[in-house]
Amino acid sequence: MNLKSVLEKRKPLLLWVVLIALVLTAWIALHAALISWDGFADTYSSTEPSDAAVVLGNQVFANATPGDLLEGRLKKALSLYHAGAVRNIVCSGGKGPANVWEADVMRAWLIARGVDASKIVCDYEGKDSYCTAREAKKIFDIRGWKSAVIVSHFTHISRCKLAFRRFGLTELRSAHADFSPGDFKAFPHEIIGYYYYWIRN
Repeated sequence: MNLKSVLEKRKPLLLWVVLIALVLTAWIALHAALISWDGFADTYSSTEPSDAAVVLGNQVFANATPGDLLEGRLKKALSLYHAGAVRNIVCSGGKGPANVWEADVMRAWLIARGVDASKIVCDYEGKDSYCTAREAKKIFDIRGWKSAVIVSHFTHISRCKLAFRRFGLTELRSAHADFSPGDFKAFPHEIIGYYYYWIRN
């Protein structure tokens, strides 16, 4: 059997493979566009302040300083607080290198820049976005808070909103940290993570 005959027999299969690849590519591109639109569309308001900003953790160093991504999120939360867009700040993050807690690093960074310590709540169970949403619900219920501003990078906002709503926090706004070209590297992780959260119980 020559190559031409093989290709002729497999042509329908090849066409299906190409079609599926095109559909998946289009779907991924559309989802990336929607993530970007949602992530860049900050919705906080200084005239209608939210109960708290929830800052998603990220890398901290052994010397108890935040990495660049986390510092970007903290800067955004700080600006919201000083602008009167949020009344409180929830610092959510697990344990980093050398047993340094992300939440403690975040708290210290904010206090050093003028945030009242009584306005900061630490969540030490926020090892991922889903856990942050779960713990935020507990924190909000205990304090009688209802409205939240999710603070993270633009690619991360949609997945966080999905998780927060799953746990019953529906009065949501968002604010993204300053953009950097490296943010685009997070797209594959965020797209896969979104659907994982969507089906997760």
